Amino acid sequence: DWGREYDTLYALGNKKVWRNRDKRAFWRGTIGQLTGGKGDRSTGDYIHDLNHGMGCRHESGNYARLQGCGLTSAYPKQFDVKWVRHCTPRPIKSLRNDNCRDVLPRKSYPVTCAGLPSGHYASHTTYVQYQYLLDMPGSTTGSYSWNLNHLWPMGSVVLFWAGPLINGSAQWYTPALEEGRTHVTI
Repeated sequence: DWGREYDTLYALGNKKVWRNRDKRAFWRGTIGQLTGGKGDRSTGDYIHDLNHGMGCRHESGNYARLQGCGLTSAYPKQFDVKWVRHCTPRPIKSLRNDNCRDVLPRKSYPVTCAGLPSGHYASHTTYVQYQYLLDMPGSTTGSYSWNLNHLWPMGSVVLFWAGPLINGSAQWYTPALEEGRTHVTI
């Protein structure tokens, strides 16, 4: 049950002294392709969804994850952010003409994962080695809170990636969050 799992994670987080941890911000995950309702990007469903602004919130997480991986390339002493599966998010046309403009990044970003550092999925014993754990927008099996519930007991500082609200609304736990206490937004 969750109580036992939390206690195990909390004990694991307490075993590693914070000042002896890696000082880089850590994240591992996938950067996935948004697919149409019946398959891949070439389907009419996918094009229809983009033309009507559907699926945009999912796509924005991919761009944030690409930007995060780009930080590792630019600042390897501060970031250990790596993807574990290949990606090819759709290109941004122009912010003015893109139906997803409200959730797309305003800064430059890499278009593909080519050349960005890749990694492997990590266990909790790896997460506890870092002072900072980055919570990136995108999909997590279960929910966004599932990932956070596994980050908080690690004894690390949880970093939120600044960006649009996921799925267009606040999550159920948002009222309980307090900047500087439960997380730091970067």
